[in-house]
Amino acid sequence: MNYKKVLLATTLILTYSNAQISFLDFSNICEKTESVECTNNPKEIKIIQKLLNIGKKNKLKLSGEYDTATKNAIIAFQKENNLPATGFVGMQTKIALEQKFRELKYKATHKNETKVAKNNEKASPEKKIVKQDKKDNKKALALKAKKEKEAKLALEKKRKSIQLKKEIAKRKALKEKLKKEKQLAILERKKKLALKKKKEEEKKRKALAKKRAEEAKKLALLKKKKAQEAKKLALLEKKKKKALAKKKKEKEIASSSSSTKSFEEFRRAVNLRKSYRVYKDYSLLKKANGKNTTVKISVKDQRINLLVNGKVALCAPCTTGSKHKLEPNTGVYRDKRTPYGTFKIMEKIATKRSNIFGEIYVNGKVVYKGDRRKYSGPKGKFVGHPLKNWMRLTSGGIGLHASKYVKRYPGSNGCVRLPKDVSQIIFSKVSKGTKVVVSN
Repeated sequence: MNYKKVLLATTLILTYSNAQISFLDFSNICEKTESVECTNNPKEIKIIQKLLNIGKKNKLKLSGEYDTATKNAIIAFQKENNLPATGFVGMQTKIALEQKFRELKYKATHKNETKVAKNNEKASPEKKIVKQDKKDNKKALALKAKKEKEAKLALEKKRKSIQLKKEIAKRKALKEKLKKEKQLAILERKKKLALKKKKEEEKKRKALAKKRAEEAKKLALLKKKKAQEAKKLALLEKKKKKALAKKKKEKEIASSSSSTKSFEEFRRAVNLRKSYRVYKDYSLLKKANGKNTTVKISVKDQRINLLVNGKVALCAPCTTGSKHKLEPNTGVYRDKRTPYGTFKIMEKIATKRSNIFGEIYVNGKVVYKGDRRKYSGPKGKFVGHPLKNWMRLTSGGIGLHASKYVKRYPGSNGCVRLPKDVSQIIFSKVSKGTKVVVSN
């Protein structure tokens, strides 16, 4: 090391000594990345650059910036001191810098003192004093060297203590990490077991629900089957009753005039109000021509009589208008009784269509059957039911016609309902203008 270098080192050391700066107090210096961030204090970087320039041919620019040249110089320094060559100025690198600084300081001080001693020796005639001074200097230097050594040992001890603390912290962190991982693994295992148990329970529940649903379905099917069987039995019973009633009615009708010789005998033998039996005098019916006929209707007995030349040629059941009939379009019960009085047949139509009862068609399909006044669906085409053997009595729509709904009590909307065969006989034996008497 030449004189200029020693002088520079001496100046630097004296500057640091006066300022009482320690490299151990410096902040970390590094190349900043996303994961690592350092303070990179410019003043501290400049001091390090000055220290690294000592004894080097290629000097660093004292910019105070952590550039590539500075990084390379730090890496070279780390390699020289057997440190990890990363360019990162951490605690280990700072300890090495502090040691170098103290060594340079010691050398520079020792050299200056030697030089001063020589100069004093030349200048002073008193050699003894100089020798004593040399001895004192040597002692001071030895003491200083001892102190330097102690400081170096203290620094080494501090470095080892920091390293040990780091190692302990690292082990503690690792232990904590392993503990957490173990706890997480236990929790995960518990979670999986709970989930498995839940799935099994859900599976069992679904299986049980399915079983119950199947049982309920079977029970419902059984109930439905029983209900259908009961319905079938009820229908069969109804059909049997209907067939018996029909048979009885036919029997009554068949045994009408054949069982009695005259209408008076028929009246005495039959309950006109309740019976469906029909009286026919075929000899009188043959004589009927539309001019010699009269029709009489008894509202009390619900009977229609066809008279030929004033004698009863036909007596049959009929149904007249009801006293209280519900009007569907208004929801009001109205008097629909067939009016009493003497009328004349105004028109005869073999097949007339009703203005009230029939079917309603929408887009060519039947959507409703029955009383049109009860219908509340979309607008459609109404086609009335055919009224066989229609004989009009009034302009208000009252007349005689065939019907399968002939009961033994008033039930129509005002018209007189007749059994089909009876309506055919009467229709063929009367003409327009034939007198019809409705009485009680």
